[in-house]
Amino acid sequence: MQNNVDEIFDVVIVGGGPGGYSAAIRAAQLGGKIALVEGKNLGGVCLNEGCIPTKFLLHFSDLYKEIQHSNQFGLDIKNITFSQQILLDKKNLVINRLVKGLTLILNKYSIKVISGEGALLNANTVEVLDDQGNAILIKGNNIIIATGSTVSKPPIPGIDISGVITSEDALDLNNIPKSLVIVGGGPEGVEFADIFSNLGSKVTVIEMLPQLLPSQDSEIALELETIFKKKNIQIYKNSKVSSISANSDNSLLVNIQNNNEKNDISCDLVLLATGRKPNTYDIGLEELGIKFSNSIIETNDCMMTNIPNIYVIGDAAGKYLYAYTAFYEGEIVAEHAMDKNSKINYQHIPSTIFTNPELASVGLTEEQTKQLKLEIKIGRFPFRASGKAISIGKTDGFVKIIVDKNNDKILGVHIIGHNATEIIHEAVMCLNLKATVKDLANTIHSHPTFAEALREAALDVDNLSIHKI
Repeated sequence: MQNNVDEIFDVVIVGGGPGGYSAAIRAAQLGGKIALVEGKNLGGVCLNEGCIPTKFLLHFSDLYKEIQHSNQFGLDIKNITFSQQILLDKKNLVINRLVKGLTLILNKYSIKVISGEGALLNANTVEVLDDQGNAILIKGNNIIIATGSTVSKPPIPGIDISGVITSEDALDLNNIPKSLVIVGGGPEGVEFADIFSNLGSKVTVIEMLPQLLPSQDSEIALELETIFKKKNIQIYKNSKVSSISANSDNSLLVNIQNNNEKNDISCDLVLLATGRKPNTYDIGLEELGIKFSNSIIETNDCMMTNIPNIYVIGDAAGKYLYAYTAFYEGEIVAEHAMDKNSKINYQHIPSTIFTNPELASVGLTEEQTKQLKLEIKIGRFPFRASGKAISIGKTDGFVKIIVDKNNDKILGVHIIGHNATEIIHEAVMCLNLKATVKDLANTIHSHPTFAEALREAALDVDNLSIHKI
């Protein structure tokens, strides 16, 4: 059965994740009549199965670990236990609260939310199939594809057997595994390694490349690796999983190959943290002649496809698979669709990783400056010299600032430490404003704070740090 929605919308958005709902709200703020199509849950993977629930579990696992070691502050607490079911219930309450808040905002702007799976029928029509199989046709002057991404599974023999889980499965486990192998040492992999290690699992991380967190500055990544080893997290680098099989006792056997060496690891569960791929198949791209390759849709600097009124944003665009870039893309594309001359600017996107300690960075790594043959100076400041860090027992890590030797412009800032994901935004602003390291050094910071480590690192570029040990 097929029905038509009689009204014609200024913008129809397919996908209600961070990019999709941001685009809907911004277009509505500009006076547009907006329809938002979502097949599962408003908020997408980030709110329901990614950013938010993982940060909740990271906070809980850190709290649990800190209580276990509270005797260093004179607290004598024994026999610490937790209820996995209450923990999951609380996680779901957090998600539901945010979804309800999002629903209120969409209602505030009179955005029509249509439940069902959307696909492009033509350049101005989206066909939506509801859960009963009924089709609804939605017409719009502009269409924004915001269909998100899905877990990418590498072609490993045994990858589909019972006990091999994805990040989405990991968020709903009823029991904490005694042992866990995580395939992938990127941001997702290290965050889950921290969660399960804190909760008592014996964790092994397998990374195919020579460095944990391959996209991060190597000095920062090595510091996290050192900290992880102190937590008894085992790390295999330059290693590839050749197969996964089931043992007779229902455990799993993971076969690892490192150059000519082979290792077998037994574990209760295997968690895949091998990245994501855009959801761009079966949404009508081929039929409309929209250009794409390897699931990546071709776009210009306004995120417009080769059909001028059809845009793509967020994970579906395959550029930066972050919720915060999706927010930004949604806002800019909505403005462009509503006849504003807005363009995407991808300069100085921060990277944030929520392990304990946290990692955050913006700009060039030291390795990238060498590839570009830039002359640089580097300043560092360790948190073990920070009054605030010492006072609350969070002394792991340091701040690293990379500066152009010829003009003192800040090229990159890399932080590993408590609150790194908050501190980094001052550095992002510095790079956006093309600030010099002296501009940062001459900015008075409150004391005692973690952020003042940024100023101390700026001073250290010229060996002028006051508190560096």
